[in-house]
Amino acid sequence: MKSLFILVGPPNCGKGTQAEKLTEHLSAKHLIVSDLLKADPRGQEAITQAVLAGNDVVNPIVKSALEKSFRSTDTIVLDGACRTVNQARKVVDLASKKEWATHVISFNGFTDEILIARAHSRGRHDDIKIAERLMQFQKDTASAIRWLEGRTTSYRTINATKTVEKMEIEKDIDQIWSEVKMAIPRELRKKSLAVA
Repeated sequence: MKSLFILVGPPNCGKGTQAEKLTEHLSAKHLIVSDLLKADPRGQEAITQAVLAGNDVVNPIVKSALEKSFRSTDTIVLDGACRTVNQARKVVDLASKKEWATHVISFNGFTDEILIARAHSRGRHDDIKIAERLMQFQKDTASAIRWLEGRTTSYRTINATKTVEKMEIEKDIDQIWSEVKMAIPRELRKKSLAVA
């Protein structure tokens, strides 16, 4: 069955890195919403104004990219989408109408301190903007992630931390990737092994 993977989580949680690994592993089409916005005049305007693009901007851009990809591939990895319940509903409804399975991989377990440190390590030092993105996540995206649970073909939560000697520490990229691979449905795991 044709499959759409939707990776969700807070800003700077590393979902982009895992999306790249998943894309390569499945020989999938990788759609990065921030890149789609940068390539579209409507998205560029929001970026220029340094505001989060609204549903009226994001939904048609994502819909157009998905519809093109539905015609050219059988596996898609969607990265940076579903930031609001409205956006999540539009993506799931579109995939359902096209008879695509939807698989959500949700990354959690991050404290604000970890996410801020990750932003700093990537050269993002505007703490006001970082704080605004985290607030936006709590206000809108967390609700969208909860909405997705139970409304998609599969839903897997991956905790980014582990307990070591009663302390919570971050898992490394490879540990998280091992868990991401386990979120791949069995039939697609067999396909990826055959390709390899």
